[in-house]
Amino acid sequence: MHVIQTTTISWIVAVSVFASILASYAAFSFAERIATSQGWSARMWLWCGAGAMGLGIWSMHYLGMLAVRLPIEVAYHVPTVLLSLVLAVLASAVALIVVSRDALSGANTMWGSLLMGVGIGGMHYVGMHAMRCAAMHQYDLRVVLLSVVVAVVFSWMALRIAFSIRQRTGERDWLRVGGAVLMGVGIAAMHYTAMAAVTFEGGMMPFSAENSVKVSTIGTAAIAAPIAILLCGAILTAMIDRRGYQKLRLVLEQLSEERDRFQAVAEASMDALTICTAVRDRDGEVQDFILNYMNDNVAQMVDLPLDQLQGQNMCEKLPLYRTLGLFERYKHVVQTGEPLAYEFALDHPKIKPEWLRVQAVKVRDGLVITASDITTRKRQEEEVLHKAHHDHLTGLLNRTLLQDRIAQALQGAKRYQTRVAFVVVDLDEFKEINDNLGHAAGDLVLVSVATRLKATVRSYDSVFRLGGDEFLVIMSGLRQVSDAHRCSEKLRESIRLPMSIGMQSVSVTCSLGCAVYPDSGHDQETLLAKADEALYVAKGLGRDRFHVSTTEAKSASEMQPMRYAQ
Repeated sequence: MHVIQTTTISWIVAVSVFASILASYAAFSFAERIATSQGWSARMWLWCGAGAMGLGIWSMHYLGMLAVRLPIEVAYHVPTVLLSLVLAVLASAVALIVVSRDALSGANTMWGSLLMGVGIGGMHYVGMHAMRCAAMHQYDLRVVLLSVVVAVVFSWMALRIAFSIRQRTGERDWLRVGGAVLMGVGIAAMHYTAMAAVTFEGGMMPFSAENSVKVSTIGTAAIAAPIAILLCGAILTAMIDRRGYQKLRLVLEQLSEERDRFQAVAEASMDALTICTAVRDRDGEVQDFILNYMNDNVAQMVDLPLDQLQGQNMCEKLPLYRTLGLFERYKHVVQTGEPLAYEFALDHPKIKPEWLRVQAVKVRDGLVITASDITTRKRQEEEVLHKAHHDHLTGLLNRTLLQDRIAQALQGAKRYQTRVAFVVVDLDEFKEINDNLGHAAGDLVLVSVATRLKATVRSYDSVFRLGGDEFLVIMSGLRQVSDAHRCSEKLRESIRLPMSIGMQSVSVTCSLGCAVYPDSGHDQETLLAKADEALYVAKGLGRDRFHVSTTEAKSASEMQPMRYAQ
């Protein structure tokens, strides 16, 4: 037997290397897509990628074999050829599984490269076994072993390159091209190393042509063209999908960042934030709202855990939204689009704040609602208002509300045909208390007098401190002038009682001047002036007295117990 000389067709070699590079590039593209998919989508991309990469490696192998021409007729056994394709696909699947992992350990790389290299080597030698010709194959085992080592080494390099490209961000396209060239050349190097391990010895070797096909130059082109088109299509599909996925991922990342920012702001907010969607009936009427999102402040405010609120109907879970009238206000916002800002007082066992400020704006077919606990602010406002309208020492009303209370009293008297008494109270010889006992003792006397005046009149009567030691009492609902007499006397008697100031007992007297509506006058200025005149009359009579300024004559029959309006 003699060794058959072979010839090599350069352009087919070039096409085979190009096919190997295309397959490598496709592998990188598919590896990235597999890593970003889950479930059936990941499995689909795995086998599509394994098919494209395996087909590229397989086509490179057969194009390389076709590039080596023998001077004898050669055919290929189709079942064995298909078996070699299966081996190429399985080797590619192993590679894609390894590089699509979140982390690539040394052990994974070693086993993956070993399986991939053996698979590619197996594909090559099974493919060689598919040759049918009148010549005997002779293998140099050392070169065969070298080809397997080359396959394993380049497989290891390919796995590391593919994984590192997937982990990088930014300029990955050029890295992917460079990696594909290196990997494609490595696969071709393994193939042509393996081709160098075989020699063909001529002779009349019988062979079976059953299930075999012959491949001509035209057939070579017919194989190369569809495979190149298929690989390019696979790469283009992966690239388009990757571009679309990258845009989608960018959008999702932006949405995720916006969501994270929103949640951070929502959770950091001092307000209770609720996002809800309208629940409509068949006629389109809003029947309720589904609670889509709430921050922790909502749970704290209504004293319920969030998992019992989210996804529930607002009014079913919290009926107080209807009883407080909030649902109707929210419904109006959804129907009209007009924002809501509403402050109201609360007295509900399930709601902790005493005052709430609710704001709501329409978003699509729902609402974004914020509820602020303004209890502290309202208390501060009430405190400021109280200080503005009340004397800081005695806690009695001051002059700021005088006109308002007089107007209310006169309006009520006109409506119900009753009388109003205006009693000016002035302490007698109060300067001597300050001089003898000190201003602190004098302040205590004023506080005690204010307390006694408040205790003597009814809850709806008004007691003012006009300044210094002068007070004004407005008593509504009197039926007769004699009621004013009785009221004045009771006020005088309450003040005359001894009071304890520190370690001393102090007795204080007062003079009182009273004007009665409508007997003494019909307007505020006249009534107050008449009350002052009556006070001076009482002081002129010797102090510790009261005088009522009216145009009526006073008789003993008027001095009956005080009768208030019923």
